[in-house]
Amino acid sequence: MPLLSLFSWPIATFLAAPRLIAELVRGDSVYATALGRFYSRQLELLAGRIRFPSWVGRVNIGSFVYQNFLAIWLCYVVLGRRGFVLMSMGLWFAVLGSVHPSAGPIAGVVLVSHIAWFLLAERGNYQTLGLVVGSLVLGLGADVPELIPVAMVVLALSSSSALLLTSLFGVFVLPLREAFRTGLWGVTFAIALVVMNYIFLRGRAAQSDQTSFAPFDGLLRVFGLIGAGKAPVAPFLTRSRDPVRGAVSAAPLLGFAVVQVVWGVEGTGLTLAFAAAVFLNQSQIFRLFDFHFIWAFAFLSIGGALAAVSDLPHVVLVCFFLLGSNPLVLVGLNRAACGGTRRWDRMLIPAYVGSSAAAAAEDAIERLLPEGQDLIVRPLGDLPAGYNDLWRRESVLLEFVWTAMSRKGPLFPDWYSLFYSDCGTTQFSRLFSPEGLPATRGEVVLHEDGNTALDGAVVLSDFFPNEAISTDFGGVARVSYSNGTER
Repeated sequence: MPLLSLFSWPIATFLAAPRLIAELVRGDSVYATALGRFYSRQLELLAGRIRFPSWVGRVNIGSFVYQNFLAIWLCYVVLGRRGFVLMSMGLWFAVLGSVHPSAGPIAGVVLVSHIAWFLLAERGNYQTLGLVVGSLVLGLGADVPELIPVAMVVLALSSSSALLLTSLFGVFVLPLREAFRTGLWGVTFAIALVVMNYIFLRGRAAQSDQTSFAPFDGLLRVFGLIGAGKAPVAPFLTRSRDPVRGAVSAAPLLGFAVVQVVWGVEGTGLTLAFAAAVFLNQSQIFRLFDFHFIWAFAFLSIGGALAAVSDLPHVVLVCFFLLGSNPLVLVGLNRAACGGTRRWDRMLIPAYVGSSAAAAAEDAIERLLPEGQDLIVRPLGDLPAGYNDLWRRESVLLEFVWTAMSRKGPLFPDWYSLFYSDCGTTQFSRLFSPEGLPATRGEVVLHEDGNTALDGAVVLSDFFPNEAISTDFGGVARVSYSNGTER
């Protein structure tokens, strides 16, 4: 088996493609569907269609002043995630081919890479268009300077993180004139985005009795969460630094930079810039992207830069393939897709679900819940210490549960009512600490034991594949509602 693995990982996408395509035609991955629920509820919150208990205070929607609502709407409401990611990736290939018609080998490497297929399989989201456009600016901006103003507009509307990274890197890696234009247009359109969101969000807050608008406080909290500030956050929102993980994650980019120097290929500065970004991101010092996004951003940007090189040495092309398809990347992608599974020899297929089945599960959970009263869901286990890990195992499942709860009455806690409200963290600690737990209180209960009969419970295997229960749902097999007389 180990010997076979040495030959299987380079062709992992070819081995996985038939089943992956069939699953994508049938539906979307459970994780991607849940993430769509997360962002769709953000739009529902702004529209005033989601309520929270009055005792959590107001939710500060000023925290969303940097958000890209148009991209979220296009990705999850208009085109659907799969169509949006296909459109974004198709744009990269189309622009690359029109600027450099001889870039077929580079396009071919990207087309079969682990990274590109994983974006399509599960992890591509509303920011995919932004990372594609940003990579085109960094990779092709010197060849097509007229691309920069239009690209920066698209970036401002599609991904604030990609806009920030593109503007910052462009100043250092592009020729002087293009660098100045990238920085200038980046700052201009970032300000325009914030102003537009400021006007929009302030108006929404004025129309609602449960939302407030304090953008400065909201941004301090956001920067505190990503590790760039000293915002007052609850202990369970803190994170530990991991420089070893950051160094290991950046190592392939540093190795490719050495290859560029040895073979005299331009673009070393761009590669080193992304190596630094990956190190900061993965060591939890300053986190803007998930692993797959920062790596895809680097891979597509470097690919665009290499496309301009005539007579690219074959060894550099092979190393570029290894940059986007290697065991380290597979381990990272498979851990994200399949519940922490550490496989380096093949691409694992995440659990998929049809849209009608996911909606039916939410309808079944909704029927369990009482009408018009505060609805509380209890996280499994003790309060963890990891950043954004409050709901570790059950986080994906809770997106479907929260969607169902939002149709029946005020809900708590979810991401918005906990992290962005006046009293969310205080009330959470009070409600779920041993000394503060009321003797009787109705709440949504998650059950890990799927074998014991339980009247009135929603059995998740009736709607989702079994592998989703063991990986995406962390072993939670049923959902029920307790009125407080049973625990």
